[in-house]
Amino acid sequence: MPIGENATIKAYNYKKASSRVAGFRANGSDVASATVPAPGGMPGGLMTVSSNAGIKTTGVLFATFPLNGNANQGIVDGRLVAYDAGTVVTLNGQKQLKRLRINPLGNSDYYNYGKFSKFTPPVVANGMVYVPTYNNHPDVNGPADSGSIGSVILYGFK
Repeated sequence: MPIGENATIKAYNYKKASSRVAGFRANGSDVASATVPAPGGMPGGLMTVSSNAGIKTTGVLFATFPLNGNANQGIVDGRLVAYDAGTVVTLNGQKQLKRLRINPLGNSDYYNYGKFSKFTPPVVANGMVYVPTYNNHPDVNGPADSGSIGSVILYGFK
């Protein structure tokens, strides 16, 4: 089981009244650089949380991470995933955050967007997710089907 920056996302319950973490809630299902032997690839996942004006049921956690390889040593492919920040599902006896469908083609719950740009988390604005890449060209994707959580716009730069 990977640890540190290559471990899965972890969610905890927080008690506002006591300003304390009240306990473990769930894991995510993705591991950065899963095929790289210990201690793993770098830099791990980069995350952004977004919601609709603080409405409890609209929280979404977006994360980008190197798919395979060490982005600290070279340019590697990246993946964008999104989790429902408030919904926990049980898969194979494990509590996990619910993955959301985000592929512009509408056929999966992840998006392999090209070359990962380290230390630049996704930015969410006006219902869009902006992910910097090393693709060297803009890659603009419109909304997928009605099951999509939004559009993905990817800008490449060098």
